[in-house]
Formats: sequence, C-alpha cells, structure tokens
Amino acid sequence: MLVGIHGDNRTFWPERAFRHLTLAQPDLVKMMTNNDLSMFQRVKAILPSAQIITRIFWPGKPPSHQNFVEAVAPSLEAVLNLGYDTFELLNEPNTPWEGFGPEGAEEFDGWALRVISLLRQRFTGIRLLWPGLAVSPLFNDVTWWRTCWRSIAACDDLSGHGYWQPDWAMEDRQWGLRFLVGKEMYPDKELWVTEAGCTDPSVSKTRRAQLYPKYALRLRELGVKGLAFWLVEGSEEWEAKENAFFDDEMALALKQIPRQPAVAVGNRTIQIGNLEGVIDRRHDLLTRGSYPERGLADIRYLVVHHSGVDKDSSVEAIASYHVDALGWPGIGYHFVVHWDGTIEYVGDILQARYNVASRNHEVVGVCLVGDFSQRWPSLEQRAAARSLLANLQFGLGWFVPIVGHREIALPGYGTACPGDTFAEWKPELTGTNGE
Repeated sequence: MLVGIHGDNRTFWPERAFRHLTLAQPDLVKMMTNNDLSMFQRVKAILPSAQIITRIFWPGKPPSHQNFVEAVAPSLEAVLNLGYDTFELLNEPNTPWEGFGPEGAEEFDGWALRVISLLRQRFTGIRLLWPGLAVSPLFNDVTWWRTCWRSIAACDDLSGHGYWQPDWAMEDRQWGLRFLVGKEMYPDKELWVTEAGCTDPSVSKTRRAQLYPKYALRLRELGVKGLAFWLVEGSEEWEAKENAFFDDEMALALKQIPRQPAVAVGNRTIQIGNLEGVIDRRHDLLTRGSYPERGLADIRYLVVHHSGVDKDSSVEAIASYHVDALGWPGIGYHFVVHWDGTIEYVGDILQARYNVASRNHEVVGVCLVGDFSQRWPSLEQRAAARSLLANLQFGLGWFVPIVGHREIALPGYGTACPGDTFAEWKPELTGTNGE
C-alpha cells in the first residue's frame, strides 16, 4: 500500500507544505486540478518517485457533461504531460455543497457515464477513480454505491474516505472503515482511500501522530492500494476549527511507516525495495475476471518459474495464453524477467494468482522467460532475477524463501518447472553461491 498525504486545496501552497512533504517522504500525494501547475512541478522535484492522484475539482454541482469536460480538459492535459495519469472524478458528490446531494445518485450516475466516455475519448491512457463519498449516514452512501454501478464499472478503480472522531471509530465500519462497504459491493475494483483522518478538534497532533501509522497498517492488512491522510495544510480558519492538519511531528510519523515493495513512479515504472526501473504492466494486460485478494502476511514463498518456451515471449503473449487457452482471470504470474534483464510487474502481489496449484494463496510467482530444461537463463536474466527476489524479501520485511515451482508442488501436481537445470543456477538467485 502506498502511504501518502492529501495536498493543500488552495491554488498555491505555503512553503511549510513542501517542508512537510520533504519530512514525510510519502509514496502518494493527492492533488487537485485547481492547484497551480507549478505546485505539481515542485512536488515532482521533491518526490520524483511518488504516485500522484489528482482530483478533478469543481466548486459545487458541475455543469453538463460536455461543458464540464471542456472546462477541465486543459488542467488534465497539463498534469498528464507531467507523467501523472490517475484522476479522481469529483469529491463527495453525495453532499449538496460538493455536488448532487444525498438523493442525486441516479442523476450523478448518468452524468458521470457521459463524462467518463468523453474523457477516455480525449485522453488515451487516462485512469479514473470513482469518487470518495461523504462519511455519514446522512448522505445515503450505501444507496449511492448501489445505484451508481454503471459509472463505477466504467472507472478503473474506486476511491473511499475514512474519517473518525473518538479513537474507537478509527476501525468502525460506519466511520474510519466505511469505504469497506463499497469495496465489498465491487470486489473487482482496487480501493484508494484518498482522504482520511481524525476530525476531533480535541485530539492533539501528538495523538494523531500515534494513531495514523496504526490506521495505515490496518488498511494495508485490508488490501487498500493507497492512503492519503487529510491534509498537508489548510486555511487558518480550518486549522483553528479542526486542529486536523499536519505538523512536523505528524510528517515524521508517516515517514516511519514500513513501506511495501511496490512504489509507483509516474505511470510506467515502479520501485521494488531498492530496485528501480521495473516496468508496471498490471493494468494493460488481457483480463477476463479477477483473482482473489490476500494479505501480505499470507505470502510464504517466492516461487521461480520458467515459461517453458525457448524464446523471449512477451507478457502479452503469456497473458493471452493464460486467459484464452487456460481460462484464467489474467496472467498467472506476478513478475516476468526477460532475457535482457528487463523486469515487468504483471500481477499485484496482493492477489492470489494462478501459478502453483492449490498453493496460490501463499506464493509470489516470478517467471523467467524461456525453457531451461537443458540450458541456463542468460547472465542478465539471472542477475535481474536475483536482484528482484532480494528486494522483494527486503520490501516484505521478513525472510521469504526462494524456491522453484517443482520444489513446492503438491502430490498430484508434479512439474519440471523451472527446468531440469534449476538446481545448478538456483544458488545465484538465493545468494548462496559464495558471491
């Protein structure tokens, strides 16, 4: 899970906001299209590896879909040109001051469908998050999730908000974990919690600095993809009323939260532990369904595979075979390593993908492309695989053994994968060859 901060709502941020970003070093920053482009550029300079999610901002209920898209298109294009492709469609549209009001779900669903279609026609590769809803029974959030199934299906992922006041409400499904209700309705959508925090003005920043890491770790257990705490900064009026904004102590508390292996960089590559430049292909390969989710704690093995075909097959070809020929929901591996050492991240490690029969829930599958029944992988391929596996172990934070598929196959599921030569080059992958 990416741990981050919701940026300032104003056009220009105060200098202390950038200091807090520098201290916190978040993996994720939530921004808004009404932020000046120079704010995006400064965030990128401070945090070049951070994922940016940009809320498409509109003050109040938006106009017709065509007028809306024409008005926001220049801001979206500018952000896309910086390499950030993920946008949240409005904010809390179930409130009267942000959009359509508690009774406006059906109207919003129709409006959003037309907006989504126009945005996809205009911007190739844009990723859209269905908006987070207001956390309160007053705003009919469950009705909204049920009614808006068409626009949710048309979006790539789902946003959620999580606010609380007394400490116990931090993990209550009505407040701090309210978004789980929507996620359970749409289990095929990844969940990004784009706003969260304690809104009780009597709770000190020191106490918030204690609570927020606990909340982040809890959301990680629940499989949330990213979390942005609200807010880096706010107006003096808000600060006096809410006492909710970050100070140096809170920023440093977020920096101490253990990070997961995958950290997004722009829209093409990720970082695994300390390994940079892994190509992120999770969202552009053939799928036909979804894999079951799991927690990081379920992972017990890093499993090495080979593709069994003596050529450097593309991940598209592998995905097509797994989906069309085998009938799987998507490519069965999590990572693919090519002959030249290129590494592609093809399936989220929080999904139990199909690569070790009856043990999929406990393995991360790493496929070295080729047939190693009689020959070894290339030197570049072995070096890349060794680095990837070591950094996965580092990123997971505990020792996870590296094994070949054949070594953990259950009775009745015997296999030669990853080839008869595996025992000869396995020591290079595990670091037990004396180097």
